[in-house]
Amino acid sequence: MALNLYIPQWAAAIGILALFIIISFIAAFALKRIGHLASRTKTTLDDRILNTLKNPVRLLLVSVGVFLAINKLIPNLVYKGYTLVHAFIIIWILIIAYAFANVIKAVFEWYAERAARKAHARIDKTIFRFLRRAVIAVIYAVALLI
Repeated sequence: MALNLYIPQWAAAIGILALFIIISFIAAFALKRIGHLASRTKTTLDDRILNTLKNPVRLLLVSVGVFLAINKLIPNLVYKGYTLVHAFIIIWILIIAYAFANVIKAVFEWYAERAARKAHARIDKTIFRFLRRAVIAVIYAVALLI
């Protein structure tokens, strides 16, 4: 397929991608500011969750920008029966699974620290690591099945 594209199409695609990269930085900054507000609470769980969501949110926003930029350049892209939308739905599902896995990891780490403080003893962290990895594996397995 020959790409007979004009300069305005390329400029629009680059502009869309640049806009979404800027939006991703703004979203990361907003999450950081919300994190400062959350740091005033008694628990550190909310801080951890907000901190783990920065990268997935940025990835999601940049991937939306990439999708819109490619769609601007090649509107009806089909490869072996799959459209651009199909490919990006898979990417977005994996990014959302990555976000869930990060949240699960933060919750397990927070709970392990909290349980260790309350027990005033060394708690075996092996079971927490195993459970965390098992739950994360299930999250990714479900994401791949979707």
